[in-house]
Amino acid sequence: MSDQPEALRLAELIDSDFDPDWMVMEGYDQIAAELRRQHAEWVSMMAERRRTERELAAAKGEIDLLGSAADKFRAMWRNEVQDLIREKDQLHAEVERLRSELARLKAPGVSLLQVIQEQLQHTPLPNVKEVDK
Repeated sequence: MSDQPEALRLAELIDSDFDPDWMVMEGYDQIAAELRRQHAEWVSMMAERRRTERELAAAKGEIDLLGSAADKFRAMWRNEVQDLIREKDQLHAEVERLRSELARLKAPGVSLLQVIQEQLQHTPLPNVKEVDK
């Protein structure tokens, strides 16, 4: 048996000066068998191609989902970080305000009563409903 593909061997037989009796008795049968084999191989390869295309499409879909999830996560993370930075800045401002207030309270000549009266002037009183007696 040679390493030459069957299709090429048969093609050479057709191109050469062949024995017409042999061609009728065996050659056409061999050619038909080779064509059927190649067709079966082609059908198998096409099925494999379709399967591979489906797998590729599914993989692309998963990649798109992962990319979308990653984008959402990044946006959520970015918002969380921005919220934390705002909270940190607010806390720093409150700490500075309290330090300033503490320094004012420690200043000579400032009484605790004065500070409480100032606070009451700037703090609205809650609505208190009168209770029927």
